[in-house]
Amino acid sequence: MGKRGYAIVAVFVVIVLVVGLVIALPHLRKSGDTGPDEAQTFPTVPTPPTGATAQAAVNGVPTGPKVTPQEETFKGCPAGGDGTDPPLNMLKNRVDSVAAPATVPFESLLNLPWPQGVGKKHMDQWSAADRAEVDKHNGVGVTVEAFFIHVQSEGAESPNCHSTTDVDFHEWITGSAGDDRTKAVVIEVGPRLRAKHAGWTLKAFQNLAKQKAKVRVTGWLMLDPEHPDQIGKTRGNIWEIHPVTKVEVNQNGQWVDLDTLK
Repeated sequence: MGKRGYAIVAVFVVIVLVVGLVIALPHLRKSGDTGPDEAQTFPTVPTPPTGATAQAAVNGVPTGPKVTPQEETFKGCPAGGDGTDPPLNMLKNRVDSVAAPATVPFESLLNLPWPQGVGKKHMDQWSAADRAEVDKHNGVGVTVEAFFIHVQSEGAESPNCHSTTDVDFHEWITGSAGDDRTKAVVIEVGPRLRAKHAGWTLKAFQNLAKQKAKVRVTGWLMLDPEHPDQIGKTRGNIWEIHPVTKVEVNQNGQWVDLDTLK
């Protein structure tokens, strides 16, 4: 073969190599290789929540954390009261403070759903499904900002062994100072915790109601199955903050503990 023949063969080989590279390049890139000017992309993976935000929230209200209630006998009355519904009374009479409350918007609290099957039933009569639904939030420590619109001293009740002197204060808070009790959440202050707070007098709460004071309330979220017939009349929900463990009043833009309010 002469020089001209070798040259033709060489050109043919080069052409074959170039065509082969052109055909193979897309397949190489599909397998993960990128060109010098291409940025490799990856699917976005959400960052898992940590710490307090890891607690699940249902309808805007957290499901935890929860702690075992601390209870005590008060003037001879046990935490379970004198009957009726002892498990419910024990929740109402807990005396422990909320160490790490979850801040909850008032509207989320007002609109928190509850299973209709628990209405007017003692806790030990609830179905397993209804109990599981309530337990998502029952006993969660919360803080909510609202307006204090009404208070009244209750009469003799089972949680207080039907005492006529050591009674609960029923109080109503709303999302707006102009709302009435039909749009309110009930909060309750019992004699056990009032005994630990010198400033929690009926007169002090009456003054807050008269002023329609803006307050920040901390306490234990609790569902009270005794009052479904009051919804739309004297309350907006049967979820309550009960018992209340801390009350702060907005005074000149600052939060002041009710115990130290002057």
